[in-house]
Amino acid sequence: MNNRMITGFWQETTLVCGGHPNVEEVVMTLQQVGKSLYYTCPKHTPENCIEGESPCANRISLKEFEGMLNEIFATLEAADAASTVLNLTNYRWKKRGLEFKVLSHTSRNVKVSVVNRRVLI
Repeated sequence: MNNRMITGFWQETTLVCGGHPNVEEVVMTLQQVGKSLYYTCPKHTPENCIEGESPCANRISLKEFEGMLNEIFATLEAADAASTVLNLTNYRWKKRGLEFKVLSHTSRNVKVSVVNRRVLI
């Protein structure tokens, strides 16, 4: 796998929290939790929630994020090898309690929704 391409792909990917009705509006952010990095829902703290809304524990580790990128990149790479242009919008997959869905895929950005069932029980 071409690391330069993956690096650029990382910057073109938007991760959103799939635990909310207006999922595309809740962009997850990279946060340090202890010694580890996680993409967390911005609504994980009460001050970021609207009145009556509970804090959201949805998060994925940096390693899980990299695994998500690898899945997307490998799927696109396989299509390219078969001389196929692939749009991944609505592509879904699950891995170890994580549920991913590509909400949109353009030449400039891939927007992916994630739900971590292990923490949202």
